[in-house]
Amino acid sequence: MGEVTRSACRIRGFEHGEFDFQLLRTMGISSYGGATVGECLAATLTIEEPDPESWVVSWEQLADNTLRVARECFDRGHHVSARDQLMRASNYYRTAEYYAPIASPKQRDLGLAAREVFGQALPLLPLEAEVIEIPFETPLCGYFIQPAGDPAPRKTIVTFSGYDGTSEELYFMNGLAGVERGYNVLLFDGPGQTGLRRLHPDTAFRHDYEVPIRAVIDWTLARPEVDADRLALYGISFGGHLCARAACFEKRIKALVANSPIVDWATYLGSWTKPEEGEDEDIRVAEVPEVPDDILPPHEKWALLSLCKKYGAETYFEALEKLNAYRVEEHLGAIDVPCLAMIGEGEGEEALRQADLFCDRVSGDVSKRLFTVAEGADAHCQQNNVALACQVLYDWLDELFA
Repeated sequence: MGEVTRSACRIRGFEHGEFDFQLLRTMGISSYGGATVGECLAATLTIEEPDPESWVVSWEQLADNTLRVARECFDRGHHVSARDQLMRASNYYRTAEYYAPIASPKQRDLGLAAREVFGQALPLLPLEAEVIEIPFETPLCGYFIQPAGDPAPRKTIVTFSGYDGTSEELYFMNGLAGVERGYNVLLFDGPGQTGLRRLHPDTAFRHDYEVPIRAVIDWTLARPEVDADRLALYGISFGGHLCARAACFEKRIKALVANSPIVDWATYLGSWTKPEEGEDEDIRVAEVPEVPDDILPPHEKWALLSLCKKYGAETYFEALEKLNAYRVEEHLGAIDVPCLAMIGEGEGEEALRQADLFCDRVSGDVSKRLFTVAEGADAHCQQNNVALACQVLYDWLDELFA
């Protein structure tokens, strides 16, 4: 008897670790409507790893096709179907944007498409959503979402991502889950972050993130829907470091959630890579595209340029030097509000060490949640189990703010 086959689709990821994680990242938010498993697996079939160009082509094609269906649905009066397609198209454009040439017109176009399509979906959501601009040196962008029809002050969570996330992506990561539980959710992109760099390409990260966070909290507390006594700050990925830094100085925050709690960014990043021959030689940003691919492969050029551009550095060594400012250990004792530290056991020894250090040094009550392989949630930011991460996050806040 021949083998029974129920599908031509096979669950297949990538051998290249970062490609595989980015696939998991895109597919992981399917829990909240940001993707479908089948569409993501289909996109992988035409990607040659680790070739960034083939990644961009495949995901952009999927995004275009999904957007086309969304418009057809809308024109025929199927607004729920249109909304769902628009949300997925936005995430697929973001996925294509990720590996597009750094600071190129192509990358910017894809990023703006992700933002525009997401905005088109907002009026179709069963909640209230605003596109916002927060006054700052360079105005910060984002979204304020809340349950429909209830103007009373309520629990509020201010949330932002890290090195390469966006406020649109955060809607799927924790925004919708918060509104479902009765929270106001402020999603924003700060200096250096992808969402803001789409609009203002010259913005760069800064180590004193308490300064932009102060402006965000000012804006948030000016809204009548916000209960100032139930205000949480949530930072994801590199945002786990930036939110910890901010909480050391910004005392209007009533709860802090760091996912993951990164104390020393330079050491954390260094734990991902192994020193290689030739790393004692500096290189200027302008020289990177001229290096032959057999010496510096395209995906490594992409990573180097991304690092330099986001930290406002002209050379690789200058970027590494800037990373050394992102250390917060000496200030952690100033954090005296309740804290939740979220960390996956698959994130590596250094990430786990820094999570423990964070828990030991803060002054406020701290809860640590270690997500495991057995739970299917061990990945960085629980990208492989977003629903569980949201359950842990909001159950903790619900009990704290009860």
